[in-house]
Amino acid sequence: VEVIKTYSQNVFGKSIGYYVEFKNNSDSEVDGIKWTASFYDNFGELKGKKEGSWQSGNIISPIKPDEIGKDLENSFIAGATKVYIKITLVHFVKK
Repeated sequence: VEVIKTYSQNVFGKSIGYYVEFKNNSDSEVDGIKWTASFYDNFGELKGKKEGSWQSGNIISPIKPDEIGKDLENSFIAGATKVYIKITLVHFVKK
């Protein structure tokens, strides 16, 4: 699984959330992803880190091979203008 797109949502100099897209580049369906989001300002200074996660469920289907999954998270990090995602754990659908 790889991160293909991220961006933060900023209001009055505070990051209130971020959007992330994941691509499943495996041969199995993915039903859970955990990551660490690192928030930086325009000078490259780290402003904070937060854990994030996505899981399929009753309404949200697993991410099939070669498909893209999307998530929107709250963050509330003052001074952050950029977000970088590092995937820490991927869970695959058991066959």
